[in-house]
This record gives sequence, structure tokens and C-alpha cells, in this order.
Amino acid sequence: EYDDVETLLKGKELPLPKGRSFNDKDGNRREAIRVKWWDKDAVSYQDAYLGPEDARSSIPDQPTNGAHLIEYANESPPVVLGHYWMTGEPAPLASNVACVDYSVAREGGKLVAYQWQGEQTLIPEHFVSVDRMAG
Repeated sequence: EYDDVETLLKGKELPLPKGRSFNDKDGNRREAIRVKWWDKDAVSYQDAYLGPEDARSSIPDQPTNGAHLIEYANESPPVVLGHYWMTGEPAPLASNVACVDYSVAREGGKLVAYQWQGEQTLIPEHFVSVDRMAG
């Protein structure tokens, strides 16, 4: 039950191969990565990795053999998620996956929402955001 709740709240994580690790944004050693659990085209840990780009070079370029995937077809209902600390301009992560966590607690972050209007395929223009105010 604990693992299921963790996955629900934080997204799927994949343990790195034995002996591999990286330091997160706060300098903490991590032995698992958050992954693009919907991305069937990702074949390696680097491909499947979802996190700050400056850590990507520390992620092994070894096959995941599909261990990062959660079965979620493109025909499944759209899902909106958070807890990923995205950066840049909000856009769908997949045709039916949207993240609205764009680091509003950090300098330069955004408060993001998706204005869903019943569509199966998510539309970039339906994201709305407000930049975080300095202070």
C-alpha cells in the first residue's frame, strides 16, 4: 500500500542499476529516477528520465526493458498530474497526459492550469499560466 500511495502522489520511480546514483537539485544522493511512465518510445534510463536537465548526464544510458512503463493507452481518458517540477512553457507530455506543476514555489516558476473542455487529445493552447511574482 505504501508503494502505491507513493506512486500516486509522486509519480513512478525506477531504481537505477546497482551502484549508480546522481545528486538531485538539493545535493541529495538519489538511486532512483522519476520516469515518463507513459512513454513507450523511451528505451533507456536517460530516455525515460523526467527531471532537471542538468542531472541527465548522470543518468545511465542503459536499457530499461520497459520497466518504467505503466500501461496507459493513448485512448485512456486524459490525466492531469503534478509533483514533477517542470520548467519551460507548459505543454502536454503525451496526447493524454498533462502536468500542471511548473515550480511555482521557485523563482521563475509558474502557476499552471489546464482548461479541459472534454477533448481526448490535449491541446497546448488550453494551458494557462501566471508567472511567479518575485518576493
